Amino acid sequence: MTDDELFLSTLKKIKEQMVEERSELTRTDELTNQIAAEYDEGIEILNRVLPKIKEVDDLWSIDEEDFVFVLTCFEMYSEAFIVDGTNPEKQKKDETEFSQLQDILFQFYDDEDEDYDDESEEDDYDEDESEDEDE
Repeated sequence: MTDDELFLSTLKKIKEQMVEERSELTRTDELTNQIAAEYDEGIEILNRVLPKIKEVDDLWSIDEEDFVFVLTCFEMYSEAFIVDGTNPEKQKKDETEFSQLQDILFQFYDDEDEDYDDESEEDDYDEDESEDEDE
């Protein structure tokens, strides 16, 4: 499975999990209503974002708040990923998928670090210029 396919299928799984967990909320107390509202908001974001994402890099083109939400969901999914060790074949498949999930996450953090480094270099350049002008 390519990174793009895994990324998209994982986002769909996340949405399905949210829908399922939301449907299991049956109480009507204040805390449950707050949790339900958070699920509703997350499902709404994923419904809005999923049609726009065909590959991993498409995430960079969405709204910043949606970007952060989707990346956070993906990260939480990856952190909670369970490798099934009851069957050697299933374990190998799960380990491969987990490794691929981590690689995808690393791409985002690596790209963010590069963007930060670029901005820092620009800031350093601006500070150097203004120091020269002050002299």
